[in-house]
Amino acid sequence: MTYAELLDAFEGAHSEVFRLEVQQSYAGVPDPGWEAWKAGRSLPTRTADTDEWLAKTAAKIAAGVRWIRVIVVDWPLDEYLRYALAAYEAHVAVGEKVYVVDRDVDPALASLVDDFWMIDEEFVAIMRFDAEHRPVGPAAPQGPVDKFIARRDLVLANASSLSEWVADHREQLSA
Repeated sequence: MTYAELLDAFEGAHSEVFRLEVQQSYAGVPDPGWEAWKAGRSLPTRTADTDEWLAKTAAKIAAGVRWIRVIVVDWPLDEYLRYALAAYEAHVAVGEKVYVVDRDVDPALASLVDDFWMIDEEFVAIMRFDAEHRPVGPAAPQGPVDKFIARRDLVLANASSLSEWVADHREQLSA
């Protein structure tokens, strides 16, 4: 599978785009926001007017496509995840539904090891990373899409919205 195929699937989405993130760090992904975070600076302002990805997301949402992301977290949080939780506020601002779930709330969450995108419950792309957390490209899944629908349903049944999760974990996040 290629990135072009994944981008085509995004373009063709008509009902739902779902993203599951289970990696605890994406620090190998080039990201000016992450660099600012590490240096103690403010995050760059990202809006649909200034960020191409957010613009595409907002356009799909405006066309009626549900855009959902669930982040599965392990404690203690990796510093990158602390950054990501702050950065995803820009995604929420354009209408993306961002949820967070602690892996230890349900034993079934322990088996989730692959990040993936699922589009319209038809197309699935497993996202692969190297040991330094750099993306190495999407891959076609092994098995039927039903298993990814079940994974989506599992995490959503246990997750809280980003704002609720941050409020519930404020003390742990400030430690």
